[in-house]
Amino acid sequence: MKIKVLNLPNGDKRIISGNLLEQFDLDYTQALDKLKRDIQFALSVLSRKKSIENQNIRVIQSEHHLDIVDEHNQSLDWLTVEDQWHGFFSILSELTDEDKKDLDEIFPLKQSDTLSIEKQHA
Repeated sequence: MKIKVLNLPNGDKRIISGNLLEQFDLDYTQALDKLKRDIQFALSVLSRKKSIENQNIRVIQSEHHLDIVDEHNQSLDWLTVEDQWHGFFSILSELTDEDKKDLDEIFPLKQSDTLSIEKQHA
């Protein structure tokens, strides 16, 4: 599965993933409600071209999330769009010391950067 990460103008990160990511060439930077309409349109075109089985599928939206689901509201893993920023910091707080060392090797931060980030999101 391919994952695409976009930096939005407001500082959020938009994470797009799913089996249909390669199929849809959409403007993923637009507001979620507009993106939802584009995904619905793309699904209708795809259903005519590839004859997606007659499923009761729909695109659901929450404040920071879009997903294509079946009639039981189960994700189909076709396309998921998530806006995340604060979630990154909650993940950091759950890391073990060993995980933090590994992460520091990949993305080294100065001590002043770490203190600044913690103050902003405390």
